[in-house]
Amino acid sequence: MRTEFGSARHLIFGAAIAVVVAGCAAGTQIQASDVKSIQVGKTTASQVASMFGQPMTRNVDPSGGENWTYAYASGGYFRLLGSGTSQALIVVFNKGIVTNCYFTAGQQSIGGMPTTATMPCDRL
Repeated sequence: MRTEFGSARHLIFGAAIAVVVAGCAAGTQIQASDVKSIQVGKTTASQVASMFGQPMTRNVDPSGGENWTYAYASGGYFRLLGSGTSQALIVVFNKGIVTNCYFTAGQQSIGGMPTTATMPCDRL
């Protein structure tokens, strides 16, 4: 049985790949204070759009829900001779209201192993 979080993990993985490949700064940096203000069951799609702008990707699932992805990358993330950061925000809507929200942040230092953390937005 596939859970909603399982689907979100696939979306987060896809978004993380997109920001990793970018290399130089791409997207708009996502502020944790803005992410914390997203409330499941209360925040609307128009409120999310006013906070973060238009999403990098927008997908509609078979049940009619919508998934928005915001992503940011800077530096040479995941490159052998570079350092950088990446962020991804996945917001899941049903009938224009947030039903789930996940935030991923990663960092890599020169020659170091990348570190990445993913968590629900309300746990930041």
